[in-house]
Amino acid sequence: MSTDFSEISAAAALLRGILDPVAAPAAAPADPAPPAVAPLAPAEPGVEETHQKRLERALTAVCHRTGATAGLVADGDGFPLASVGSGGAGDAAPVSAAVLGDAAVRAQQVLGADGDPQVSVRLGDGERLVLRRFSCGGRSFNLLLRLPARAPEPGPLGAVAALLAEVIGQEPAGGGEAP
Repeated sequence: MSTDFSEISAAAALLRGILDPVAAPAAAPADPAPPAVAPLAPAEPGVEETHQKRLERALTAVCHRTGATAGLVADGDGFPLASVGSGGAGDAAPVSAAVLGDAAVRAQQVLGADGDPQVSVRLGDGERLVLRRFSCGGRSFNLLLRLPARAPEPGPLGAVAALLAEVIGQEPAGGGEAP
């Protein structure tokens, strides 16, 4: 039985074309340990914050901690919830995250693994796309990070996904914006 991973390669190529190249940081972070994410700090005093802004703030913290130059959170169908960093916008990025997420789930099923899948794809110039699928409220979501060539592997992103799931779970009923 052969496994076709062409969808992963196609999604990686599509994302590479969307995201602008960014110069790698001068030095790689010294701590290669899996990212430990502290609870999200409160918003600035006196500033009302929408659910969208809170999710973007959490994603920015994730990118900072992992050394990622761009990050995206999309639902399992590819609907973008938040994007930060260079080239984070674009219609194809969340769809590509959904394709990579589906391919990761299928690969996990073929291998008989448990838990939320995480996959890393190395691009031609050494940059990596790291995708972590996670669940919240019975729905699937995808976290996609773009890491420069010299950044260390972020390790398991379970704690990061848990922080994002917590923020997503705080969305007001009906999905509307609320402070």
